[in-house]
Amino acid sequence: MLRRHCLRRRSGSASLAEFGPALFVFFLFILFPLIDLLGIATGFATVNFIAGQAASSASVSSDYDAALSSALSKTQALAGGGFGAFAKLVPNGGYNNSGLNLWVNRTNVQNGQADVCGPNKYCPTPVDSASYVYEYSAHVRFNVGPFINLSGMPWIGTIPGLGRPVSVLYVSQKNAEFPDGITTGTNGLGTGGWSGYGSGGGSGGSGPSTSFMGGTSGSAGSGGASGGPNF
Repeated sequence: MLRRHCLRRRSGSASLAEFGPALFVFFLFILFPLIDLLGIATGFATVNFIAGQAASSASVSSDYDAALSSALSKTQALAGGGFGAFAKLVPNGGYNNSGLNLWVNRTNVQNGQADVCGPNKYCPTPVDSASYVYEYSAHVRFNVGPFINLSGMPWIGTIPGLGRPVSVLYVSQKNAEFPDGITTGTNGLGTGGWSGYGSGGGSGGSGPSTSFMGGTSGSAGSGGASGGPNF
């Protein structure tokens, strides 16, 4: 009986000894990466939402200055909110280093030819609302995560989203409700010029372009003729 008791004690001690390493592996390779992946997903959704809200704010503005100011305020407010904090959003360039650039698109209603002006500049006159549809295009780029930085961990420390940030760009367009206002303002931003998407200024679609800090992935449904949107 004493022998059985000793065997049970040894078995219990062995189980406790194995529990520590198993718990370490669970936290390091399962729980923490899952939390980081949740943060990355939150970041993608938040940047997408910011782009849509920025474009919506700009679209109802009476002139370009008001459009840029409204889109900028919306971007900063949402990025600084709870979801932005959880995703550890950090602006990546843009107007006043906000993560936002505001373009204006125009599309010819007769032949579908699309041009772009910007970023962050007034459009040249004249505005021809009979021949073109004008849109505000919000390009929003932020670095996302990681929520728990695992850069010092072997094997997983170099994985984007776990050990280093992911740079995410979303583009959203909304029709300008006051197209005559795209040429006016008082902030002295300067006047841009219209150029085709193939000339390096435009972006089509609203999908994400994702790049890792130190590398770049493919664009998903977003970009001009040169492949991938210009910020």
